[in-house]
Amino acid sequence: MKKQNKNSSEIKTPFDIFVNSLKNIDIYIDEDSLNVEWSTGGISGGSCWDDGEKDNHRAEPGEEEPEFESLDKIFEMYWEDIPWLKYKRFCQEFIKRNTRTSYEYYGNSANYASKKVLLSDLYNFLIANGKIPSNWKTP
Repeated sequence: MKKQNKNSSEIKTPFDIFVNSLKNIDIYIDEDSLNVEWSTGGISGGSCWDDGEKDNHRAEPGEEEPEFESLDKIFEMYWEDIPWLKYKRFCQEFIKRNTRTSYEYYGNSANYASKKVLLSDLYNFLIANGKIPSNWKTP
């Protein structure tokens, strides 16, 4: 049996071809998904020099929720004229939201929110709506 060279081209699945096509546009892909994270605020001001007499903690403002630009770029590439309601339904069904807090020393903290779309969900949505050939298989 002939051993395949690591540098030779391997047979790729249609999903791999889809993911590779996304490398032609300026977006960041985190393994199997698109992600956006932003700061929603936090608490700062605590330090090792606090004498306990005065609380120096203060609320830090957060950032506004950013647009999901990487998702928009993919839709521009595969379905530029997607109806607004269909796009809205996609977002409601497939964008997963999360929050987290990073606790720091002396009572300080930073809060974050994120939104995520699995590339497999986007791929299957595009197939279901005829934007990618239907003979492509689910990953």
